[in-house]
Amino acid sequence: MSGEQQQSQAGDTTDPSMDQPQTDYQARANDDENTPDTTYANIPDGAYPGGASGLRGVCGFLRARRICLAAGIAVLLSLGALGIAPLTFSNKQQASCPQGYTIWCGTCYKAFNTSTSFSEAGAACRADGGILAMPRDAGTNAFLVSLYKSVSDDRDFWIGLHDQREEGRFEWVDGSALGSYTSWGPGEPNHLLNEDCVAYTAIPHMKDKWNDDNCYGQKHFICQAIPEYP
Repeated sequence: MSGEQQQSQAGDTTDPSMDQPQTDYQARANDDENTPDTTYANIPDGAYPGGASGLRGVCGFLRARRICLAAGIAVLLSLGALGIAPLTFSNKQQASCPQGYTIWCGTCYKAFNTSTSFSEAGAACRADGGILAMPRDAGTNAFLVSLYKSVSDDRDFWIGLHDQREEGRFEWVDGSALGSYTSWGPGEPNHLLNEDCVAYTAIPHMKDKWNDDNCYGQKHFICQAIPEYP
């Protein structure tokens, strides 16, 4: 929802069904944004080249068990205390992200401080060899919140979630279904005024939660990309 139309408190939900009735459905992003990017669709957690044995490998294992955030932070702090670089590999290779990106559990992320529409944000991510960020679990979601706060704490940020192809059926920009994890603000998604695209919101009463909004709105955005290895 846009503005100050909801007054209840924010909270994560785990309702696997997002098939809520909607009425207004007119806004559309550009056609290329409606075509799923399958580059990321079938890549299992941690299934990236390089033979990771450090934090990335551990996170890939733990994330499948829905505890990547707590375990990852614990491992990161432990390695830091020992003076060990958290992203080391048995063959001494180092993950390489696009410039300005930060790696988390085998994926590179970057929050951009420029404002654009949902479609244009997706195009900017593709120009970087990536895609709009897809926080599929609590650990990644918490990481992305902390990441974009380092850029701006009072702006909305697009993520790669929408229901442009079928009203009420939210999907990620790679074409995969939303899944069981969500972080909607109170009363969201409410599909008000052709709201088909999702962003982290800066609205005070549901700050840092997901909010469906008009796809043509001007917002900051977060991209993700697959790291490369030498």
